[in-house]
Amino acid sequence: MLNRLEEKSGLFQKNEVFSEKCMMHYRKEGWVLIKNLFDITEDLLPIHQYINQLIDIKLNQLGLKPEENNSQWIRNKDFLRVAHANREKAGEIYRACRHLLPLHKLSLKSQVLELASKYMNTEFINYLPYTAVRIDIPGENKYLFPWHQDYPYTQGSVDGVVIWLPLFDVPLDHGNLRIIPHSHTSGVRKVYLVDPTNKMKNGARTISIVGEEELDTKPYIASEVNVGDALIFSTLLLHRSTPSKSEDVRWTIQLRYANFSNQDAISRGWPGGMIEGDGFEKFHPEFVAHKN
Repeated sequence: MLNRLEEKSGLFQKNEVFSEKCMMHYRKEGWVLIKNLFDITEDLLPIHQYINQLIDIKLNQLGLKPEENNSQWIRNKDFLRVAHANREKAGEIYRACRHLLPLHKLSLKSQVLELASKYMNTEFINYLPYTAVRIDIPGENKYLFPWHQDYPYTQGSVDGVVIWLPLFDVPLDHGNLRIIPHSHTSGVRKVYLVDPTNKMKNGARTISIVGEEELDTKPYIASEVNVGDALIFSTLLLHRSTPSKSEDVRWTIQLRYANFSNQDAISRGWPGGMIEGDGFEKFHPEFVAHKN
C-alpha cells in the first residue's frame, strides 16, 4: 500500500519543526518531512560549487574539457562524463564528498544541532562521521539499499536521528525513499552478515535484515522531496532506496547524530559504527542471525 501524503500527515513547514504536533508525529511514526528547512543559496549552493570543483579536477586528470560552463548547480553531464570515462575516478569524487567544508558547516549549523538535540531529547550530541553525499547514477541499481535501519551501520545510539536532504528535486519514481512508518518502535532488527568487512566495496550489501522479503508487503510511504526540504527520521526506522526512472544523477545528503547520554550507548562505550571499524557483530551479537 502506498501513501503519497495526500492527507499531509507528517508534512510540516519550517516554522513547525519544533511544534508539539511535529515532534509528536516524529515520536509516533518515526519520521517527518519539513518543507524548505534549508536555504538553497546559503546552505546548499556552496556544496554544489565544491562538487563542481572536484568534477573539474577529475576532468582535467582524464584530459577532458567541461561541457557545462558557469553553473552554480552540480554539473551532472560533466560528472557522468567522468564516470563513463573512468568509473573509479567518479568513485573518488564520491569519497571526497564526505570531506566538503560547506557540507560540514551545514551539519554544524545551530538550527540543525538544535533540531537534533530536541528530537533526541539531549543536550549532549554525538556527531557521527557518516556525513555523506550519496551519488546515484542512473542504472547502477546494485548500490541501492534494500530495507534496512541505519543503526547497524552507524550505531551511535538507538535514539539517533537522520536528516536526509536532496541537492536536486526528487519527485516520485526518481529515486525517492520508501519508509515504513512506526517501524522504529520495534527496536533493533536482526541481521545477517553478508560482507561485514565490505570487501565488495558496496555498503548496501554488507548486511541484510532478517525477513527482508516480507517487508515488501508492509504499508509504506513515499513522497517527493524537493531541494531545501528535509526528511527527518529515526535511526531505527525501516527504509529503502528505489530505482530512478530519471536520466539524471540523484545527489542527496545524509546528516546523522546520536545521543552521548543514551544509557545503552554509554554501556557499549559509544561505538563508532562500520566506518570506524566497529562491526555490528562486536557490539550487538544478540542481533546477528546465522543462516542454516
